[in-house]
Amino acid sequence: TPDSLGNFTLIYKARDQSGNTDSAIRIIQVIDTTAPLIQLVGADSIRLRADSLYSDAGYTVTDNFDTHLHIDTSGTYTNTRNTGVFTRSYQAIDQSGNKSIVVSRSIRIVGKFTGIEAQALLNEPSFTLHPNPAQDAIHISTKGLSDVWSYELRDMGGRLISSGSLRGSTNTIKVESLPAGMYIFRISTREGVWQKQFAKAN
Repeated sequence: TPDSLGNFTLIYKARDQSGNTDSAIRIIQVIDTTAPLIQLVGADSIRLRADSLYSDAGYTVTDNFDTHLHIDTSGTYTNTRNTGVFTRSYQAIDQSGNKSIVVSRSIRIVGKFTGIEAQALLNEPSFTLHPNPAQDAIHISTKGLSDVWSYELRDMGGRLISSGSLRGSTNTIKVESLPAGMYIFRISTREGVWQKQFAKAN
């Protein structure tokens, strides 16, 4: 089994008892068509105070072959001076040109609050989904939401894959049978509707 990429040659030679010979050549091209896997370190949505110190937690990335990967960094986040919602995105590219999915962190920068307003921000309902990308299952953790909530899993075209009701703040949903690609996970409760995107890896 070749342990490197490139073109390799196999030469077959035959000789009969009269000394006649012939040969055949087979060219074997070993290529890499598998995209890297990239995952955010930490939450995919965070809230910061204006003018606070912030250093993005970054990402982890693996590849089936290459150890030296190029990482494209993009997004609208620059600093914490201005309030608003910004993004920081990463994409890994291996030496064969295979590109990972783009993973993005939403960075909400809010003004300086005190007292009741600050506590309300801390208690705002939310949920987290990990790992992303996922292979076998996704783990859902909710904060400040109803004990019973419903969910929908849809592809990026909006087609409903599965739905149901769950109870409690921590749940696991199997996704091993899904084809590789991007999906939307949506939670609905009496408090509102929340959704996140995640990638299903091979």
